[in-house]
Amino acid sequence: MRRAAVRKSRTLVIQTGFLGDLVLTLPLLRALRAAHPDSPITLVVREGLGDLVRGQPGVAETIVMRKRRGWFERIAPDRARLVQLRAGGFQTVYLAHRSFRTGLYAWSTRARRRIGFAGSPSSWACTESVRYDTERHVGERLLALARPSALETGSALRSPWYVVSAAARGAAERLLDRHGVDPRGDFVAVAPGSVWATKRWTERGFSELARWAAAQRVVVVLVGTAGERDLCERVRTHAGHRVINLAGRTSPAELAAILELSSALFGNDSGPGHLAVAVGTPVVAIFGPTDPSRGFRPLGDRVLTVDLGTSLACRPCSVHGSRRCPRGHHRCMNDLQPADVIARIEAWPLNPLTQSPDRPRAPRG
Repeated sequence: MRRAAVRKSRTLVIQTGFLGDLVLTLPLLRALRAAHPDSPITLVVREGLGDLVRGQPGVAETIVMRKRRGWFERIAPDRARLVQLRAGGFQTVYLAHRSFRTGLYAWSTRARRRIGFAGSPSSWACTESVRYDTERHVGERLLALARPSALETGSALRSPWYVVSAAARGAAERLLDRHGVDPRGDFVAVAPGSVWATKRWTERGFSELARWAAAQRVVVVLVGTAGERDLCERVRTHAGHRVINLAGRTSPAELAAILELSSALFGNDSGPGHLAVAVGTPVVAIFGPTDPSRGFRPLGDRVLTVDLGTSLACRPCSVHGSRRCPRGHHRCMNDLQPADVIARIEAWPLNPLTQSPDRPRAPRG
């Protein structure tokens, strides 16, 4: 008598947030893979980020969702993807993003187990809920979805946790070389952009920071999206020589490779900071309207956060940032002077301009 074939349990993880959200979800995938090595994981991501996670350990398949403006428009273009999710045969779904739309994606799978955060807009679609603990770092909150694997958060969140592929590293090295930057030399990456306007430090601030770094005989590489290229070009123009603008010239995976090769990243409270930590690179993160103590700072002990502290009564004004300052003055960033930021970096034991600290590297892909 022939034994019936045993069907593998299939797992779906939904994370349609921005770059930083996706990077901080990767440790959850590691925990799930360790707990259930025979269960293939499919990851749902937003448009533009599929390249970043293809080939990452634990990711068997990637589904890319398009996002549009307007509630109905965001859902309607993805009807084909909803059908794909329904036909996926998933037994367990983890809702790493908390939006209503994430709940719709999860519900469409008809999976027996749908695990998400209690009290979130997606909780209506969950069969099991986990507390969204605002006292913990967001990376730890996401790991809590993998109960009981989340009890071992230390190893899952230990940097580096992102694996740069050989193809992405090769493309990044060729790009740097074409712009006169030695991929194996000393250079720092600077990311002056952010999805949220209020989280961007001033152009003048980043220009002076880049000029100061270049004066230390270090090449400065400006990075960002295509939409941030003009911003980076203005920073480059005012910063002077030894500053290269590569914004919009890399895929997300190639950006990870550039950050891995760099001595450090200077940036805002934004996705590149989380990605830099994930590849083992020290980070200087400048905070304005958001508070690094509320769980969204780049994770680890190789991170320097710089802000105005408690000198502004209106700060923090939001959890994730916003399009414009509610008070109209944006003092949390405008009052943060370049000299103060530079002084903090100079006093930092991991200052990349005075030493080249040994740091862990992700396994080569």
